Amino acid sequence: MPAEVKLECIGKMEFKERLSLRCTAKAERSLVDSQKIEFNKGRFWGNNRYLGLDLNNKYDVTKHLKDKTEALELMKYLKKVGVFKNLTISFGGSVTDNEQFMTDDG
Repeated sequence: MPAEVKLECIGKMEFKERLSLRCTAKAERSLVDSQKIEFNKGRFWGNNRYLGLDLNNKYDVTKHLKDKTEALELMKYLKKVGVFKNLTISFGGSVTDNEQFMTDDG
């Protein structure tokens, strides 16, 4: 299937569908990652045990922080492709002590 058709399909996908598609192959991952996705509302929250992500009051994703790296990778991905009208970030405990949490842009 031509990339233009795939991009048109990706543009109509919801967030979870895009996450699934980007796991199928490198080519699809690149296509998915090249497309921005708009969110009306986003909320990242965390404490010593959990990382939560609420998007558009539609999704509720909670990550158990056995492996902080995986949770922080999801945040980096959303920072890269997400366009938020309203975004709230609230962290405490060891999440903010993680070096991977810190970036050049704060």
